[in-house]
Amino acid sequence: MEKGSESDSEPLEQNLATNTQEPTSPNELLIMKMLVRYGEKIMINIQNEKGDLIPLTVAEFIAQDLKRDELILSSPLHQQMLEDAISHLHDENFCCEKYFVNHPDMAISSLACNLASDQYTLSKIFTRGGVELATDVDNLHELIPRVLSDYKIVIVEDELRRAQKSLQDPSIYSDMEKLREAMIRIKHLQNIRNQIAHIVGDRIVIPE
Repeated sequence: MEKGSESDSEPLEQNLATNTQEPTSPNELLIMKMLVRYGEKIMINIQNEKGDLIPLTVAEFIAQDLKRDELILSSPLHQQMLEDAISHLHDENFCCEKYFVNHPDMAISSLACNLASDQYTLSKIFTRGGVELATDVDNLHELIPRVLSDYKIVIVEDELRRAQKSLQDPSIYSDMEKLREAMIRIKHLQNIRNQIAHIVGDRIVIPE
């Protein structure tokens, strides 16, 4: 595994503190699919302050990336599963898929079974320069950041739409301070959206 960083991007200009996605959003389910299937697998090696390379698992990368932007998964069940995976990562022979499929909580077990039995391969819908990537497990260092970026960009775009809609209220134009704040927020959200889009680069292509 080549040396890498915790993320391909610098921290966002301002955290995305409000997560408004629906619990069953496709983007969040993609995150859960990757967690259940590959949570314990080493994704990248990161360099610590001493210069040593430390392996980072898929589950750890997901948790750290969301925490950096003060995000939690919109479904409490999904968030519980992520935290559960982190707490058991260093158990001997731990396997996320086996652990969740056999979980005593039937809601978790049922979801894990559905995600594990679905043979849908993310790499087949992710392209680089129009060329399909190889298998999921061979491209976790590219797939996971892209899945997370798509998740975040939906959140930002939802916030941006709400901010822009606030300008439709005629009363805002009688309060120049509120108008100024609204315009600043819109510009800020646009900047965040552009940052995420730049991070993603060659966008994920999901066929209709």
